[in-house]
Amino acid sequence: MAGISSILALLWLLIIVLFSVAAFILFFFAVFLRVQKKKCGNTVPALLAGIGVICLIPLGITVCGMAIIARREALRNDEIMAAIENKIYVREDEWRQGFAYGDKYLVPVNILMEADNIHARADLHKIGALVIEDSDVYYTFYQIDNDSGIALYYVKVSCFAGGEYYSRTFVDQNEYDAILDFYDHSNLSLTALWETAPKDTWLQNNWKKLELDLSSKRDELICLSHDVLDDVSDKKQTSNALRDGYEGMSFMIGSEDKILFLELSVRTNGDEVILYLNKYRVEEEIVEKYKEMLLSLMGDAQAELLERADADNE
Repeated sequence: MAGISSILALLWLLIIVLFSVAAFILFFFAVFLRVQKKKCGNTVPALLAGIGVICLIPLGITVCGMAIIARREALRNDEIMAAIENKIYVREDEWRQGFAYGDKYLVPVNILMEADNIHARADLHKIGALVIEDSDVYYTFYQIDNDSGIALYYVKVSCFAGGEYYSRTFVDQNEYDAILDFYDHSNLSLTALWETAPKDTWLQNNWKKLELDLSSKRDELICLSHDVLDDVSDKKQTSNALRDGYEGMSFMIGSEDKILFLELSVRTNGDEVILYLNKYRVEEEIVEKYKEMLLSLMGDAQAELLERADADNE
């Protein structure tokens, strides 16, 4: 259905262009002949100009239609804005660094901000909207249920052009250190996907929750998340497709309440290690810093998965 609509829109655009070009040509000849009125009189120029006006009808219909649609959209936006009970006015883009909310000043918790799927992992309660000053742009504002006992807030904004994601999880700045401490020490679950597992097993293309103890790797995983996520201003979320000849494993590591969520995609080829964290490509110097831990994580996960496969075969 969408394809048919696109084709019809293109045909209408073609009609507008062709008729508008025809109108321009007719007006040109009408003016030219009007200047030569002694030879042809006024009838032919007037007729050409009239036909030119008729040729502009598709353009006129389109302009009027767009004006009507724009007016209806404006009225609809006004109704939506009026229906929002709790509006928090913020400046465009500046809100991402923090904003006032009642008697609190909320700041982003960057290691918790990977949340393009947070509504599938945690309970969100809509409590209002962030409204960009002097505009009708707004972003839904949520409070998040979590195990810390500290109020967490969430704003979802996505811009797919360029792969930029501006969603943020916020906390009162007075509780920032406390929320970090809680999630730095919360229990972590681990789920793995071994993309290049032996094809004669059920392991390939199957996510499996592992019993692997992450306590020895916790500190490095948290530090890694800070190194990557504390500043994503110049980063773009990008593809983590597996290249030919590479060994590939993906991990989902998260707290029990699903608020802290790290998605690691590790690709290795000999001594080369490529890492994506929450779909951000990680710089080589950071990867090198955590290379030993990443290889150990892959090795331990593969060993557990193979052990399970062998047990199933028996």
